[in-house]
Amino acid sequence: MKPIHILFALIVAFVWGANFTVTKVALDEIPIFLLLMLRFIFTSLPFIFFIKRPKEISWTHLVALSMSLFVLKFSFVFGSISLGFSPGIASLTLQTQALFTIILSAFIFKTKIHTKQIVGTLVSLSGIAMIAFQQHASGSLMGFILILCGALMWSISNILYRKAKDADAFALTIWMSIFPPIPFFFGSLGFEGWDIMKDVITHLNIKIFWCLTFIVVFSTWIGGTCWAYLFKKYDASVVAPYSLLIPVFGIITSWMFLGEKYTAVTIIACLVIFSGLVINQWPGRKSI
Repeated sequence: MKPIHILFALIVAFVWGANFTVTKVALDEIPIFLLLMLRFIFTSLPFIFFIKRPKEISWTHLVALSMSLFVLKFSFVFGSISLGFSPGIASLTLQTQALFTIILSAFIFKTKIHTKQIVGTLVSLSGIAMIAFQQHASGSLMGFILILCGALMWSISNILYRKAKDADAFALTIWMSIFPPIPFFFGSLGFEGWDIMKDVITHLNIKIFWCLTFIVVFSTWIGGTCWAYLFKKYDASVVAPYSLLIPVFGIITSWMFLGEKYTAVTIIACLVIFSGLVINQWPGRKSI
């Protein structure tokens, strides 16, 4: 990857990592499904009226991308948390999408899997495992299965992004966002209730405003667009491992802004994840 594109990948990882901290703050003020509904409403507005739908992909492809990344992924992740699976460990386990993406990319695009990619990904995943064991939190078997389903949905969306490489990245993000508010509205109505929805919406405070601003502008518009752009330029197996940095930045921002404490083992694990990414990007010829 070119240095500028590596910078894009690092920005996405930082923004999406910090998004866990911002979301935690937001969820103290607003229920999950309502937050997700508002996120995608504000993501699509007002650009949906000025930006044309990407003609390079069909409606079916657009819906598939939106459902896999925005609806199913989030539904599985929050479903897992609602069953008692630790949010911290969930954010880490979700990064198994990198392995799923490499495997799917090899089968669908016949992409060669280089030895360094396998070694680098395994090293990074070992760092994630180290962090997970440090959380000392318990989770349910079904919660673990759901979070893996979320990781699989993310990997599928990575492949779909690659197939949509000719589409404008920002337009793709905007038009993908028009579908999620509908299922999330019914999710909020069913699980949170109309009275709560109405009360929260009519009493939006400054904290919710700034959280939504970060989630929409930085996490979705900038993060989603950069991520889509990278998948237009490179194989999914090259881009996906950068998502392994998401929990690293999540830990750093939660330490800085939420005052969470971490052990020396957790810090070492973060360095292991960085090392895995360096191995993944190191030039090499040998493949299997």
